[in-house]
Amino acid sequence: MDISEITGRTKQLLNYQLNILRKEGLAVDRPDPKDRRRRSITLTGKGRMAVGWV
Repeated sequence: MDISEITGRTKQLLNYQLNILRKEGLAVDRPDPKDRRRRSITLTGKGRMAVGWV
């Protein structure tokens, strides 16, 4: 199951939202070394601090 199935959002919307998070320095994503079609998304320190404010 991927994040779009879990959240009920389209892959296009999730990609748009991820781009915003990356531009703000809140998240980074890396390709999966075993499957280049997949990406691992991680919050940065700044992103973890922002989550603490929510």
